[in-house]
Amino acid sequence: LSRIPVVKSIYRALEGMGFSGGRVLEPSVGVGNFFGLMPAAVRQNSRLHGVELDAMTSLIVRHLYPNAKIAGSTGFQNFQIPAEYFDLVIGNPPFGSEPLVDADGSAYSGWSIHNYFFGKSIEKVRPGGLVAMVVSHNLMDRINPEMRRWMGERAELVDAVRLPNVA
Repeated sequence: LSRIPVVKSIYRALEGMGFSGGRVLEPSVGVGNFFGLMPAAVRQNSRLHGVELDAMTSLIVRHLYPNAKIAGSTGFQNFQIPAEYFDLVIGNPPFGSEPLVDADGSAYSGWSIHNYFFGKSIEKVRPGGLVAMVVSHNLMDRINPEMRRWMGERAELVDAVRLPNVA
């Protein structure tokens, strides 16, 4: 399946929840699929921020979205921004079991890369803000409930869609 219908569906859901713009972070921006498919009215009312580890890809996304603030050639674990800064964190974080460790010693430091992205995203979104991400079944179906418990103490699940295995 193409990523385009998934990204557009996420934006339709966000607009249905009343999101019309604000400070937006894509913590693993790549070439900016979520920036590029953002509805025009939402983009006009938003300040875009992205983090991209790959140097070449960060140059590409800076060229494609010159008004966005891109932290390039750095991993999300090294991205410094105050807590509760963003209105929306959106994206498709990397899937994997390798741990990410940050110098801050955050509660999620040492979690798998995928879970780390969720933990830090929750910390960086303001109260009442939204985190809209593609999530692997490993987060939602994991036998150990530690991560879900941690998230549940800090965020409220407002919507979820299970995609087909081919998505």
